[in-house]
Amino acid sequence: MKARLIVLGLLLIAAIAVAVGALPRLPEPPPKIRTTTPPVALTKSTTTQPTGTGAARQTRSATTLREQISRPSFVNACASLVKDIDDLRVELSAVDEADETGLEEALQDALVKAVFGTFDPDPLKLTKLSASDDPEHLLLAAVQIRKQDDPKAQKQADQDLAELSKRIADLGGSNPTFAFTAFQLCSRVTEAERRCDLPRLRDLVLDVDGDNSQVWAQIALNLHTAGKTDDALKALRRAATAPSTNDHYVEQYEMLVRAFTALNDPPLNERIIEAVRLALIARSDGAAIRRLCAQQVVDDPRWADPCLGYGQHLQTRSVTQFGKMIGHFLETSVHDALGKSETAEVLRKAWYAEQSKAVDNVNREYLALVRYDPGLFALLLDQMAVHGEAAAHSRLSEALAAFAQHNPELNCIPDVVAFYEDL
Repeated sequence: MKARLIVLGLLLIAAIAVAVGALPRLPEPPPKIRTTTPPVALTKSTTTQPTGTGAARQTRSATTLREQISRPSFVNACASLVKDIDDLRVELSAVDEADETGLEEALQDALVKAVFGTFDPDPLKLTKLSASDDPEHLLLAAVQIRKQDDPKAQKQADQDLAELSKRIADLGGSNPTFAFTAFQLCSRVTEAERRCDLPRLRDLVLDVDGDNSQVWAQIALNLHTAGKTDDALKALRRAATAPSTNDHYVEQYEMLVRAFTALNDPPLNERIIEAVRLALIARSDGAAIRRLCAQQVVDDPRWADPCLGYGQHLQTRSVTQFGKMIGHFLETSVHDALGKSETAEVLRKAWYAEQSKAVDNVNREYLALVRYDPGLFALLLDQMAVHGEAAAHSRLSEALAAFAQHNPELNCIPDVVAFYEDL
């Protein structure tokens, strides 16, 4: 029993880190998160364009990453993490230690709470967001609506989603992230309920983000759904050879955190976790493109090269682990569909070996701190924009561990680890 509790306890620390940049890992590049205190009222954001790109990172390049970690940020993050641990200690103390099942269940519940938080936005605030003229607030409202899983309410959700995607495009159409998001959301609304102008959104996103392979992949899906199979194949060929790929997950993620901030709702750590979940809803539909390719390569050999090419493109060009994972699953599913199971298995083994190595290079206990402080969170986003997600996790967690080594009086991690070892 004790061994299982220790494992679960250590999982809690790891899970907090995973929640920042989940495994197989989600998220995340550009803009620097706003660190000022947000207004109490829901007001129009002054940053409807992504910010904090080249200039801030160039200024920081003169110092090492460890030197960019401020003492107040580290102290603040440690204090918040320790508070979570203290809350867990109180919860566990209320359980009779003789009740092994109850103790284990309490720890598992605490693990879920630590990873996902307890944040549940008030429906009235969703109404406020929907009434806003800020595309960031509309984006947040749209992905919250997309969470709707009640079949009876899905029709109204689709109608609301279509209307929001139209307004996002109207208000922020010159911004690639807003245009891409509006196009993605509109594409997922059933044709019968679609109030947004999908052809207009397609033209808009091609104008501002036409070099993005994921735009062309979505166009391929839309064309295939419309029964235009040959045109869909041409679009997928464009996706496989596009100059760049960007699912805008990081930009969406950062904007969602900022939109939550405008609501003055939960603490930073819960805003980050909820933004992770919601941004996943708005991102590219990797499962759909995988199903399309697996089906088409069997019926038409012309699809094999563009499907494999697009999968390889995602693996080599995406800055997020999730994007690379979609590419990997696409490539292996095509090989499986073509009867090349041995080739697919070789690719799978190489992929999982690479992922294991990436995980081993991360000091997960220290990466957990990023979730609790906006300054550390901003550093993570900067690192992802420059180095990609896996390297960003490794670099920042190593820098945090080095900072703690040079400032042992500020370091809370050994006490946190010791708590779980004493369970």
